[in-house]
Amino acid sequence: MRKGKYMLWLLLLSALLVLGGCGRQEEVDGSAAVIYAPAGSSDTVLENERYRLTLEENYSVMTIVDKNTGEKWSSSPTDEYFDAEALNPMWRMRTSSLFQLGYTNIAAGLGVIMNSPLLQMDYTAAGCLKDGQLYVSYDLVQPSIRMTLAFSLEEDGFRVRVPFDGIEEYGTQFSVVSLAVLPYMSGATDEAEGYYLYPDGSGAVMEFQDIAHIGASSRSYMLYGDVQDYDCFRLPFESETARAMLPVYGVNINDRGYVAILTQGDTDARITVSCSTKMVAINGVYGEFLYRRGFADARVKTSTVLSYAGGIIPGDREIYYRFLETGNTDYSAMAASYRGYLESQGMEYGAEQVDYPLFLDILMGIEEEGLLFDEWRQVTDFEQAAQMATELKEQGVENLLINLKGYTKHGYYSEPNSFRINSSLGGRAGLKRFLKTAGELEVPVTLDYHMLYARKRTGGFSTQKDIVYLGNYVALTDEEEELYLLGPKAALDKFGKFDGKAGEYETAGYSLGGIGDTLAYSYNTRSRSGAAETLAQWKELLGGLSDQGRILTVEGGNAYVLGYADYLKDIPDRDLGFRFTTRSVPFFQLVVHGLAGYMTEAGNLSGDLAGEKLKWVEYGYIPYFELTCEGSEDLMYTDYNELFTSEYGRWRDEAVRIYRELSESIGFLAGEVMEEHISLGKELYRVTYGDGTRVYVNYADFEQTADGVTVPAGDYAVITDSVER
Repeated sequence: MRKGKYMLWLLLLSALLVLGGCGRQEEVDGSAAVIYAPAGSSDTVLENERYRLTLEENYSVMTIVDKNTGEKWSSSPTDEYFDAEALNPMWRMRTSSLFQLGYTNIAAGLGVIMNSPLLQMDYTAAGCLKDGQLYVSYDLVQPSIRMTLAFSLEEDGFRVRVPFDGIEEYGTQFSVVSLAVLPYMSGATDEAEGYYLYPDGSGAVMEFQDIAHIGASSRSYMLYGDVQDYDCFRLPFESETARAMLPVYGVNINDRGYVAILTQGDTDARITVSCSTKMVAINGVYGEFLYRRGFADARVKTSTVLSYAGGIIPGDREIYYRFLETGNTDYSAMAASYRGYLESQGMEYGAEQVDYPLFLDILMGIEEEGLLFDEWRQVTDFEQAAQMATELKEQGVENLLINLKGYTKHGYYSEPNSFRINSSLGGRAGLKRFLKTAGELEVPVTLDYHMLYARKRTGGFSTQKDIVYLGNYVALTDEEEELYLLGPKAALDKFGKFDGKAGEYETAGYSLGGIGDTLAYSYNTRSRSGAAETLAQWKELLGGLSDQGRILTVEGGNAYVLGYADYLKDIPDRDLGFRFTTRSVPFFQLVVHGLAGYMTEAGNLSGDLAGEKLKWVEYGYIPYFELTCEGSEDLMYTDYNELFTSEYGRWRDEAVRIYRELSESIGFLAGEVMEEHISLGKELYRVTYGDGTRVYVNYADFEQTADGVTVPAGDYAVITDSVER
């Protein structure tokens, strides 16, 4: 009897605990419990000291008000020129919907995606406050999908999180593919003043009053590269896919603005820019999360039909909206806000972390493919490399950093690399002598290593278990089926073996290709790895090398390498040039300067070195050259014939002159934060740094004056403490 009473009291207590909460709670993988709003709950308001967030019209519209200023934002367009009544009913529902869901019938295999805004689906919704968050659960009857959104307020804005355990596909027909969050909060007409900032290359803006964008196709930027576009197999100058390295975009409408940061789920996400049309005169930019990836079905030859992976990509998704101070909403302010977020996550900016070297790639050798046998093409040996380092130091290059390329048995472009040194270059003994000379000169040396490439003619890998497969179980390769991408596990295993042998030599570190510009994921059943898993593995590798005190240069600048890499290579100085873009801006540089050094195209490959030098000054690049002791003629028929001019004797004096000039004029700024970049007129720009230094760059063929500073034609001026340098 006592046992029965005890059990009764226990059941009652459990019931009270459930009723006193906010619906069902679950603990998943040790993360915070996911909370669901039970049917019938009706909380709609969330407040902190500064903001009041309200969900209205059956939870289809979000409004947030700054209680200090009265400034208001809504998930529906608030542009004063926007006339919602002029839209047809379908578009009125679309622009008034909190989110847009993409879903498909995977079983049918037709690859058709339904992109439905909330108000175009039959649904019920409920909201519940719990622990300072407003949870809203939606039951979307039409596709038979349930999902929960969690809203929370910060001192400078708000967050929208999509808990993974809040998604339930309870029907038998449809599966979630994507979710666009607050797609029209950024809605702006073509009459509005301002622009969108999006992470295309160095950064790009689309001005609302620039008529070039009207009617242009929408564009989605996949974050951290997209292996499905095969862009990873193209040379940089052949790239057709925009490089979105940072998970952030910005909105500036009539002197009001915000920065949106994809803080969770960025590995499987894209940023979309949509342009106004004659039918719908509204522009937009928003973040979109992927839950399933689509792949071209290799069995279909007459048309491109996408098939979708059966399994859903796990993980919470979140966007953090940080409001900007009214009147201070340009792309420099957006970069400052994002920098502030990075600092809150542990990123450290500071002069002691960043040197200003002359970065020199030395190419040593490569094999030229022949009909029967490959022929070795040698352009620098270890003794010549030592002579180059010695001369450069003697001529005043105080801070020199050398990276060796093509030093292994089969030379450059012979991945996957193994630590077998080419005997023609001097072998291991020659490498040791070179490193001894470099050490005496206090010149750090890194070894070039591409993490992902695997070439069929080199061998040493399995096309069954080691390489990347797409979701349709087709191997990712180039048109000749010669070049493959290694899956993360195989890539790390091979690098571990390489590092074990290279560690016996006194090298400063590595220059890693592939890891910073391609977040490779693989559906290979023998070594499957999602994008988020790959990111975790990349960060673990970079963290380990960094903890060893190694110098790390990374090709590419995806956000996850920041804080680990000392130097970043191949950082774009422009956007890709889509029709709707008004101009490129140095948003990436504004964010990264003072955190890591970075380089763009090698100076010897520039068609206009004088103009390239000005770009280095304006964007804060490190001077960079890729040279060979011998001429580049022997490279003409190799796979590396884009290095068309590289002879050290021809470029030495120019490289020394530019380095010495820039080291003196702007080298002291290497560790400073780049606070502002602004156009002062036709081809005249001003860059302001954290210590107050102002750099003026004039690309025009006539002198120009601004702020009392006269800048000669095709030149620059550096002002520190009112003294011109």
